[in-house]
Amino acid sequence: MAKRLSFLFDLVDDAPGKSLPVVLYRTLVICTVLATTVAAVIESGYIDDEALRPVFAALDRAAVAVLTLDYGLRVAAFWGHGTSRPRPAEMARFLMQPFALFDLVAILPFFVFLIVPVPRDIQIIFMLSRFLKLARYSPALHSLATVLLRERHALQAALFITVMLLIGVSTALYLVEREAQPTQFGSIPKAMWWGIVTLVTLGYGDAVPSTVLGKIFGGIAALLGLMTFALPASILASGFGEEIRRRRFLVTWSLVAKVPLFARLDAARIAELAAKLHPKSAEPGELIIKAGDWADCMYFVINGELDGQNGQNHFTMRSGDYFGEIALIDDRPRVATIACRTSCELLVLTRNDFLQIIDSHPGLREEVTRVARQRQNETPPARAETSSPREGSPI
Repeated sequence: MAKRLSFLFDLVDDAPGKSLPVVLYRTLVICTVLATTVAAVIESGYIDDEALRPVFAALDRAAVAVLTLDYGLRVAAFWGHGTSRPRPAEMARFLMQPFALFDLVAILPFFVFLIVPVPRDIQIIFMLSRFLKLARYSPALHSLATVLLRERHALQAALFITVMLLIGVSTALYLVEREAQPTQFGSIPKAMWWGIVTLVTLGYGDAVPSTVLGKIFGGIAALLGLMTFALPASILASGFGEEIRRRRFLVTWSLVAKVPLFARLDAARIAELAAKLHPKSAEPGELIIKAGDWADCMYFVINGELDGQNGQNHFTMRSGDYFGEIALIDDRPRVATIACRTSCELLVLTRNDFLQIIDSHPGLREEVTRVARQRQNETPPARAETSSPREGSPI
């Protein structure tokens, strides 16, 4: 019984997982959300169609059944997937998390509308809110939330500048256009509509200055609008770039730290080593290294699978594996051939970059050489090329 419960709780675990049941369950939830969203959009044009109403109602009930099961499993997993029961305050915090609220909003309106009937068009609006549930499965939205939180002070400054300009140009047009066009510019709030559509360069044309001075101010406002709205765009773009670099560095750092050769290095030296790694994308069937080629670098596998052959021995490398590290120490040809089985993302560390690092840190060369030789001596030559890459392989 405990194993079955653990299996069910693992299905709703948001940690990265690639087991088939987890992938199938996530696919079911995502497809359910997409299907009910598309159905709600289509139904908005057939609200009065009596023939299609039972079809849309059946789809809605099926979607609610799946989403209710998902919500129940998540609540049960938080309640019972630990050594002790959570306190009421902890349970309340869990239920008030954004993702938990999205899960609740996806199903609660359905049951409320069973008790309190409302027009179908109002129900459709709440059905569309189920799309928020996909935020749980979108790393891009996670990155956006992180960037917005980190850059909030800069964005607040940009918003302040925008509001200040809006008030300024609206006041200016009010002063010069109020007598010529009292309907459009008879007050500052009325002029603000023109100010908004001008600063964002929409230009609806329903309110335009007619005086010479008004047109001059209008041209200036349009130019200021271009520069003003470039501020938040540049802030978000730079924030996204920094976030991507940060996540890539963390992945790279963790891969390097797992290599036995670098296990005794401190964090600063591992960070310096990680900064020397270069990304490489490879297509299925692409040859990465070939037996007999001169060894000048090592590789870390981020994504994908690779097939290797050393004589009669065959082996496979996957995400988190590495190979060719002895090439950083020994200046000799390769003894194995490795090619991509699937599309792969690799990190490459050249021998020259590595030598620059160990030359700048006295004693590092001796330590790395000692660890590499020790592992190499412990690995029989016959299986050295086929041992788990996480233990290293002198390719």
